[in-house]
Amino acid sequence: MPPRMGRHFPSPDAGARNRTLSTTLLRWIWPGCSGRFADKAMNICPSDKVIGQIAAIAEELRAKTTQAKDMRSVASATPPTLKNVVYKSLKPAGYPIAPEDLDFGGGSPTASQIANASAFAALMNQVPNPEQSFWVSSGTTVWNIWQIALESAQVPVNGSSHVFDELKNKLRLARRSDMKGNTYYPTLYSPSSFWTAEASQWRPLEAVVPPDGTSDQMVVRSAAGDAQRIPFDASGMPVSGELILVTLLREWWAPWLFDSKAWRYAPATIAPRLSDGKTPPSGAMPMYANAFMVARNVKVGLDIHKRKNAALAKHIERASALAWGPFQLKGTSHGGRESTLRVTPDGINSPGMQIVGFSCNVMPKCPDPNPDLDWPS
Repeated sequence: MPPRMGRHFPSPDAGARNRTLSTTLLRWIWPGCSGRFADKAMNICPSDKVIGQIAAIAEELRAKTTQAKDMRSVASATPPTLKNVVYKSLKPAGYPIAPEDLDFGGGSPTASQIANASAFAALMNQVPNPEQSFWVSSGTTVWNIWQIALESAQVPVNGSSHVFDELKNKLRLARRSDMKGNTYYPTLYSPSSFWTAEASQWRPLEAVVPPDGTSDQMVVRSAAGDAQRIPFDASGMPVSGELILVTLLREWWAPWLFDSKAWRYAPATIAPRLSDGKTPPSGAMPMYANAFMVARNVKVGLDIHKRKNAALAKHIERASALAWGPFQLKGTSHGGRESTLRVTPDGINSPGMQIVGFSCNVMPKCPDPNPDLDWPS
């Protein structure tokens, strides 16, 4: 099974949880037809086409969110702009979530709420690998890179060094530890209680696989833990669901710093560049998640009566986990609770919520100091 938070998401050990999550996600990257989006349409799997449609919806929702924020900002004198954003899909399976997994408590959180907050922050602050088409962790966290940048920064002569002192103090005060000794920095989301949002806030997903004899594969895991890929006939298969893009909130950092040219790494430091600003970018943090996409009421119109689908039909009911594209259609949570799945004559219905991908900001070249400023010798 992919990693889970609390009951659903990853809860790795303190020392190795970044490496563990990265290794687990790499192991679960579902190659489909080619392992990544192919250059030619004929080589793209049906699931990749659905992912492409989800990515387009994510871009549209992200643009609307950015525009709304800029319109509300009294200080904004420039037209709303959209930063360089890419969508990284989970594949072969999303992360099932429930409202209780997203309950982080208030001033006096319980042990369970602390575990939820820690695991959620650990997942959302993984730095994605830009070289992978799908979401794969690079093995480090946003807060680790942010701390290194603050500690290694140098400002021009008569520059605002107090700004970095304030940012370092803000990060220090935000630091938390869970019951297992894992360090985390609280990361929230908006809208809160998004699962109760009106239907109008959830975007419909409607897709149909062309009726041209297209085949695809599902990942099926047995009760014994063995996973296999089962081919099936996806011709004319309808896929539907509801999507919502949930914004991440990190009050312990200041991403405006990435665009500033009024700081650099002190010459004596060996801190890695955050990003080289190239395409694709490379560096310690070439991109980071700014939002996550949640799906619910997923329906995959698999025709189990087709002869080519007979082998898959036999596995569906007795499988402990079933995944296709970004969707986990069936599975068991970290705490042993089974996700709801219904097999009907119309296909497979999975009504529960699941995270299916991440909207990521691509970093500019950073640091990128202005050489004309008066830097310390």
